[in-house]
Amino acid sequence: MSARKVVVIGLDGAIPYFLRKYVREGLLPNFEKILWEGVFAEAIPSPPTDTPTNWTTIATGADTASHGVTSFYLHLPGETLPYGQKLRFRSQLAEYCRAEYLWKIADENRLPSIIVNYPSGWGMELKHGVVISGEWYMPGAPPKILADSCVYSTSPSLRENLLVFVGEEKLDLSELPALKYRLSIKASRIAGSKWLYRDFTEEEITVSAEFYVISTGGERYDAVLFTQENSTQVVKVGEWSRWLTCVFRTSAGSIKGMFKAKLEELSSDGKFVKIRLTEIFAAEKWAYPETLCKELVEEGILPDASLEKVVDEDKAYLNYPILLSYAKNARALLRLLTYINSKLKWRLCFLHYHIFDSLNHHYLGYLYKDLPAYTEEKYEEALRVMELGWKIADRFVGEILDKFCDKDTLVVVVSDHGCLPSWKMVSVRKILVEAGLLEYKWDDSLKKYRVVLEKTLAYPYYEPSYIWVNLKGREAGGVVEPSRYEEVRDEVLSALRSTKDPETNICPFELAVRKEEDPYIGGKPQAETVGDILYYLKPSYQFWDGDVSTLDSEAVSKEEMEGPVVWRARKIFGTHAYYTPGARLGDFTVNGIFLMKGPGVAKGLELKEPIRLTDIAPTVAHLIGLRKPKKCDGRILYEALR
Repeated sequence: MSARKVVVIGLDGAIPYFLRKYVREGLLPNFEKILWEGVFAEAIPSPPTDTPTNWTTIATGADTASHGVTSFYLHLPGETLPYGQKLRFRSQLAEYCRAEYLWKIADENRLPSIIVNYPSGWGMELKHGVVISGEWYMPGAPPKILADSCVYSTSPSLRENLLVFVGEEKLDLSELPALKYRLSIKASRIAGSKWLYRDFTEEEITVSAEFYVISTGGERYDAVLFTQENSTQVVKVGEWSRWLTCVFRTSAGSIKGMFKAKLEELSSDGKFVKIRLTEIFAAEKWAYPETLCKELVEEGILPDASLEKVVDEDKAYLNYPILLSYAKNARALLRLLTYINSKLKWRLCFLHYHIFDSLNHHYLGYLYKDLPAYTEEKYEEALRVMELGWKIADRFVGEILDKFCDKDTLVVVVSDHGCLPSWKMVSVRKILVEAGLLEYKWDDSLKKYRVVLEKTLAYPYYEPSYIWVNLKGREAGGVVEPSRYEEVRDEVLSALRSTKDPETNICPFELAVRKEEDPYIGGKPQAETVGDILYYLKPSYQFWDGDVSTLDSEAVSKEEMEGPVVWRARKIFGTHAYYTPGARLGDFTVNGIFLMKGPGVAKGLELKEPIRLTDIAPTVAHLIGLRKPKKCDGRILYEALR
């Protein structure tokens, strides 16, 4: 029996331990329902065990070697080695995926699909579906809100902006001379958004809007007039306008905004005016088809938490902004799904919700009693936050089951990876410097050490955990002759394998291998985005401590270059991207969760062995009657079917 509809609920970073724990304690009725009515297993991710890599794997059935989406930073032949580290999230663009997305096959078969907040495949347009970015960053998708709401006045207070009088004009719609005013709108939300990889903080991204104060009766000024695109709007005191538009122009291109205006006060002589603008919403470039951006804004529906108000159920989260944000985000996603379902009647849904990954990075370590920073107080707080987070997710999943799923719906709940407690930072850069393979020089303008590529033989990436030979003919500015390629790889492996943590005298690397010898993705043709050396850390070690700029190897701080190879983390005590698939520490694993129920699926079954995330796409395709994606490495999970 084939499923008529499929809903894939992606819960980023969900760890099997917490699912089992809280279901056992009776705290997750909706997860428990799926367990009773379906199948559960741990799910082994593809390396690197992180977000872009494995949401791509889930949607395509391909492993990293096949789809080529290698973590957050892609390096491509013909580019300098540091270049890819400037383009975080580039890997999430559909153009860089070498495999086939399941929703493309659905589209070919005229099955309406909705892809929401999904960290892979961005930029793909569907003939019979919609693709919508959410709170998760996507290259090229601007912030949904470009500027905050603001009040403008001819006599502004400290929190108001100035309305500038331009002059008088004669207009047919005004019995008295029309008074022209100008206001300046600053796109404050673009500045820090990194939209299209630009830092706009030095740009003055503003646009002017003009309107007229008019008299409709002849005795006094009593309204304002907006004229745009051959249309006019007359707005009186206390009234809101219809939607108005503006266009912000930046060094990265233009972006259209939309807003409403309310006339709050107007003196009879027209010399005192106070106008309130709503937020300036992005009217394009964050959903496909693009007309959907304007439509959703007009409906008051955004796929993130920006328009959601605090409700009674949020009271438990008021001391935890991260939980409050995700509770609001869940409601926004549900409103979006409801609206799109009323218009499209979608048959395939891929949805991503990032709550657990955020909680794991900030709180997981405190649940591990061997963490050096562990205290009972921090343990209790972390446990409370985790419990509340899982309850939020359970309610979210339950709403999806109730509103969008029936007996003919295949439901998949899956995470892309788990997480491990971690607390020791490692500098692969310093290891390679000491081995004479990587060269830096102090840059006084940066106040950092800057890489000297012409003297660099091997260059490290952290996300993905690859090392690239600076190969002549492949890399722009490459210096290593092809005849020395294997020699340099040998030197890199020797340097990594001989490194010791001075505190424990243990090598921090679980595995370091040539790409073709990797036990997880080696032994077959590999995408050009896979590095020359693949390396994996032992549990408890990490590269990231809260600042993504430190993942860029082009410039290194004086503290790192002159400090030890291994040191204690200060902020982040939970990571996942750097470990071997299946790695464990205490109760925790980098494996994700997999739950499935619906037509043709066994009931009340926990699989004895973990599945692989590559198995999900071919299994879903089989159950909905579609062919499996091209380059699919996974198999149909017949042991989960009946």
